Amino acid sequence: MKRIRNTAQKNPQQKNNIQRRLGRWLWIIIPVISIGMVLVIMTAGKSIITPSGDIHELVEEAKNMPVPRGGVHSDIRYGSRNFRNLKLDLYEPTSANPEGNAPLVVFYHGGSWVYGDKTTIRIIHRFLDRMREAGYFVASVNYTAGLLGGFHAPLKNSVKAVRWLREHSSRYGYDPDSIALYGISAGGHIALMTETRFRDSGCIQMVLAECAPSDLVEMARGDAFGSSQYMDMIPDSYLRRHSPVEYVSEDMAPVLIYHGDADTIVHVDQARILHDAVRAVGAHSELEIYEDGTHAFLGMSDELWYQQETRALKFMREQLGG
Repeated sequence: MKRIRNTAQKNPQQKNNIQRRLGRWLWIIIPVISIGMVLVIMTAGKSIITPSGDIHELVEEAKNMPVPRGGVHSDIRYGSRNFRNLKLDLYEPTSANPEGNAPLVVFYHGGSWVYGDKTTIRIIHRFLDRMREAGYFVASVNYTAGLLGGFHAPLKNSVKAVRWLREHSSRYGYDPDSIALYGISAGGHIALMTETRFRDSGCIQMVLAECAPSDLVEMARGDAFGSSQYMDMIPDSYLRRHSPVEYVSEDMAPVLIYHGDADTIVHVDQARILHDAVRAVGAHSELEIYEDGTHAFLGMSDELWYQQETRALKFMREQLGG
């Protein structure tokens, strides 16, 4: 009997030792698996959305460009994430808005949800100047790279930025209920997704989506994108949850979608899918497809740039006034 009792007394101790060892290993294994999944998402975005090297060159070029004329509030802190400050630049209009309180355009740079910087808006300095001359404030937002949060982290930052901008509107003089969201490539995706978070408030009056991914599930299945096999490793449920096309509704803000038919990074079908979905629910969507237009219209002629900017400004005046 004593042997049986001694064995019975040892078993719980052995079990506890095993549990402690397993616990130590789990502290290592779980973070490794999590980081691996995030890297898959990051790699997928990087390999599909970003032309090799282009975004890095654009960011450096933008940082070295002169600050646009007129009133500029640089590096405004709108929040923090992972012990890092989140910042935006706010450009004041260079002419008064005839209707009083000026509308606000919030801009999101591209870069695969991973790269880029708020200063890249200076690349489109002529369009920036024309928006300000029309009487609009323009905020260019930095957001956390998607490395530690996939598509969710940039969206969460964007929502925080819009809330901050609304709360501080009286300090700068723009209308907190007359906001346009404008984004290029991954920034266009963020703009579209951000609109869904403010639909009940009615403060977002329009979205301008340039070369933007809209259906990530379809994007992963397509063979027109570089290295789409990486996207295949991300669950459809996750991609669907972060696809703007899944959130179209009759009460969404009007959207202007424009895309180039020679875009080999985000296929022009992404624009058509979103446009058709928005129209199908009875909401307002306008689609412009530019012949021979590349991704983000890089390398486009000045004439085509001017045509595109003029079309966008017309839509802004219709939805925002000015």
